[in-house]
Amino acid sequence: MAVAGPVGGLQRRAPLHAAASGGRASLGMENAFGRSRPFSLGVEEEFQLVSAESYELVSRFDELLDAAGEEHGLQAELLQSTVEVATGVTASVPEALEQVRANRRRLRDAAAASGTLIASGGTHPVSRYEHHDVTEQERYTST
Repeated sequence: MAVAGPVGGLQRRAPLHAAASGGRASLGMENAFGRSRPFSLGVEEEFQLVSAESYELVSRFDELLDAAGEEHGLQAELLQSTVEVATGVTASVPEALEQVRANRRRLRDAAAASGTLIASGGTHPVSRYEHHDVTEQERYTST
């Protein structure tokens, strides 16, 4: 740990918990390095469900889910006009990209089957969130 020295320089200082361990520096946490894969990653994406006629957001998650079939990987979000897709835990970027592409194809096909367009963006430019249905899951409806 580095702390400010007397004239603005830095000096090294043992962590506070070193004194409690008899002067030895201790991490103060369990070290689990080497017990699992060294690196892993996953990708989560959220998409807006949009009307093909007006390009307004539409609360059609349930219809999209019906169109997606059994193994879809789609998850509800707070609003029924949003869908989440996520990869599993992957060991490499190429593996994650392969799953992202497969997820996007499934989403594209389910959206087309349900008459819905998909869009990606932080917020919709004209639709107001209070005009859309909230997903009925405890994590979203409990107060």
